[in-house]
Amino acid sequence: MIGTPFIPLVRSNLSATRRTTLWLPVLILLLAAFARLWHFSAAPPGLQHDELFYAQDGRSIIEDGNWRIFYPNNQGREGGYIWFLALAYLMFGASTVMVKIPALWISLLTLAMLYRFTRDVFSYRAAVIALGLGAVTFWPIFIGRVGLRAATLPLVGLVVLWGVWRVCYRKMPVQNWWQRWRAALLTGIVLGFAAYTYTAWFALYAAYAAFIPGLALFDRVRFRPRWRDLAIIGVIALVLALPMIRLYFDGTITQARVNTISKPWTDFRAGHPELLFNNARLLAAMPFYTGDPEWRYNIAGRPFFATPLGLFVYVGLLIVLWQMRRKPINTMLLALTFAGLIPSLLTTSAPSFLRVIIIFPALLMYVAVAIDAISRLGKSVNWSRIAWTVGIFGVLVTAAVDWPAYFNVWVRNDEVRSIYREDLRLLGNYLREQNEPLALVSTNAPADYLDPLLYRYSNPQGNHTNIVWFDGHVDIALSEKPSLLFVSPLAKITDPQKDWLTQANGTETLSPLLAPDGKLLFDVYRISATGTVLQDRVKQASQWPISLITPQSFSSTDISQWSVPLAFPINFGNLLQLRGVYVPQGKPLPQYANLTDWPGINMQLYLQPLVEHYPTPINIFVHVLSADGRTIVGQRDFMGVPATSWNKAITFMQDHYTGFPENVIGKYYVTLGAYNVQTGERLPILDANGKAIGDRILLAAVENTAK
Repeated sequence: MIGTPFIPLVRSNLSATRRTTLWLPVLILLLAAFARLWHFSAAPPGLQHDELFYAQDGRSIIEDGNWRIFYPNNQGREGGYIWFLALAYLMFGASTVMVKIPALWISLLTLAMLYRFTRDVFSYRAAVIALGLGAVTFWPIFIGRVGLRAATLPLVGLVVLWGVWRVCYRKMPVQNWWQRWRAALLTGIVLGFAAYTYTAWFALYAAYAAFIPGLALFDRVRFRPRWRDLAIIGVIALVLALPMIRLYFDGTITQARVNTISKPWTDFRAGHPELLFNNARLLAAMPFYTGDPEWRYNIAGRPFFATPLGLFVYVGLLIVLWQMRRKPINTMLLALTFAGLIPSLLTTSAPSFLRVIIIFPALLMYVAVAIDAISRLGKSVNWSRIAWTVGIFGVLVTAAVDWPAYFNVWVRNDEVRSIYREDLRLLGNYLREQNEPLALVSTNAPADYLDPLLYRYSNPQGNHTNIVWFDGHVDIALSEKPSLLFVSPLAKITDPQKDWLTQANGTETLSPLLAPDGKLLFDVYRISATGTVLQDRVKQASQWPISLITPQSFSSTDISQWSVPLAFPINFGNLLQLRGVYVPQGKPLPQYANLTDWPGINMQLYLQPLVEHYPTPINIFVHVLSADGRTIVGQRDFMGVPATSWNKAITFMQDHYTGFPENVIGKYYVTLGAYNVQTGERLPILDANGKAIGDRILLAAVENTAK
């Protein structure tokens, strides 16, 4: 029967027919698939920026042949998961499905391997319980619905564990070399691939290294005929991992991000171990008491098991440790568990679930092994049935607690919604119902590789609305014709521009765009810059005196000796024109504005694109120069409306505050220009005949007299 006593080592507890033993894991896998597909596009509520970086790199493999083992964008990412995304892009195009479907594939394969390894090494009952918990527990559900590379590491870890077990305990075939060495060769390849999955891959290598002396110590009879197979695994894995290892040594993989999150380790080396010890405490309690503090990946502080079931982790770990003499593969499992904790132990935000993701299959196994051990408590009672009852009850309770936690609590949290951009998905739905040629959208990440791309992935079918994206913290975009304006709570229009939202300037306030539960996603306006309102404002700003900067400029502090007056608009390379400037603190040239408290200088730039959807990023730079024009003492470069969103029908006002880093008495000059972000090349200023006459203008002269 299914509940017969546990048999150690090789054979799993399979006394029933194959048909009887397979229907339950198949049913659980179908349940797991349902948990990862239900509300597929709405939970998480949208896509996040990290997923977008992966998706764009996967897309570039197909479109540009940009196949790499390491992608440097977004602080660097190993290429393994991105290769899966390239396949998904071929199948589904640039869409939410393309971003998430590899995570679903990998998640289900991970559960299947969890079942197979647990069944072969422990028992059928333990395998079913572990599989059931993996199907319904919060974090395995979460990682199966988000497109992050870390999800590949548990699958690779389980395949390597199972492969090593088969190498050591399968029957040794002698018919031909392929049958003789197949398991070792394939296991070595998978172990080598681990280096291309996630930063914590080293834990799997450490676990494998620990297994070899463990096998030699506990099962020398098995070690003698298998050491060559194990050597093949190690050699193949190291050879395949060498390209990635080399990137660590040549500086391609920088430590920039590691340095920002490794304070516990840095403090420990400096003689202050408090943070490291606190991390160890948090990680030790992770199964049942403490949890990842970030809402991005978890209900903040929620442990891996939100029920007392987490206590079984410690019981199962002790059982696995006790059985290590009879099952040397346990050495590798335990080593993987403790080595897998190191990435979170040495860094901030412990216990970081993402950084310790490789140990999650082990946590599920430990609980299953502990429950399975109930069946061996004695013969006077049917402990086998009790073990099944406890296991099934544990899975059902976990499902009852964790599913609502994910689909009701986590998904609806405001911080989660601001990370996984529900607003962009629902904005697309809203615009598809409208017949608007142009929409202006204020958001906190308007650059082309962030919110606009997230919008396109979330709405692959598209619509007929041309969207101008801008950052309301520093800009407002206006159209020559009445247009819909959407203002996100993440990027509200600032005080200097709020008058454009008033009825006095022709703007109508419409019903806001809300989430299904009533949460505000966007304030909606029909903004009108028609008539003379915008033209009058631009006309006033165009009266500000400016000068062309030439090689002879800054020859003296008397500006009138070298300034060459210019008139608006200023044409930057036939791409963008500056229609006017307003400098509240300034005085008309050639006078100097007197600054007494030296915080910086405010200015408002009136800009208009001369091209549509320019593919290359363009920035405006403002430099505060020393009296000789040689030293930059203050600088700010940005473009509030990315070039890819440009539309010739709009004018946007950019608040370009530029701070001064030091309080030094003297005279200074405020200059402005535009440049190509990719090349650093400045855009030429063109005259009416299209001739280049320079690349910078003088906006103001300032003098600091404060002591």
